[in-house]
Amino acid sequence: EAKSQGYNETKESIWKYFIDKVRRNLKIVMCFSPAGNTLRLRARRFPALFSGTIIDWFHSWPRDALYSVVIRFLNDNNKLLSNEVSHSIANFMADTHLDINQTSIQYLANERRSYYTTSKTFLEYIKIFQHIYENKQMKVELEIVRLLAGLEKLGSISAQTATLQEDLKITTDEVNTKAEKAEIALKIVTAEADKVSKEKV
Repeated sequence: EAKSQGYNETKESIWKYFIDKVRRNLKIVMCFSPAGNTLRLRARRFPALFSGTIIDWFHSWPRDALYSVVIRFLNDNNKLLSNEVSHSIANFMADTHLDINQTSIQYLANERRSYYTTSKTFLEYIKIFQHIYENKQMKVELEIVRLLAGLEKLGSISAQTATLQEDLKITTDEVNTKAEKAEIALKIVTAEADKVSKEKV
């Protein structure tokens, strides 16, 4: 490849070809937040690094972009949400993020302190919502299982109670029958005892 580019086969020439190719093809991507002093300090400390760079400034996402990001995350991860609920959540989250941006401007004016909200904080906000939603959904499902088990036990207890009431009724009838027989037997024995005592006299 070096020969086809017009370089000799010497060690120095091959090395020069390598360095030239690296300079042409090597791309380094550095990400800095413009918030705070970090970008300014690094640009001052490493001017050679920043002199040959192209800076892409990423601005805040518009409301439509925020909305579509939330919808995409919700549709990918939460299949149980209806469209109406998903759209309500997306509207709420987009509006909340924009309100926080406005409030941070007022905070800077009033308190002289900065609070930055970026697209990354918005994505973290979505992930926190998803985490809380999944935890609550799991708790609700466990509660449903627990309540269904309780209802099943109540149903079996009510069936057992009905069976016990039938058994109690049968037993009560048997006790009443035996009590009547015992009463008759007691009357017979009492009559016999009276007869015997009269004969003795």
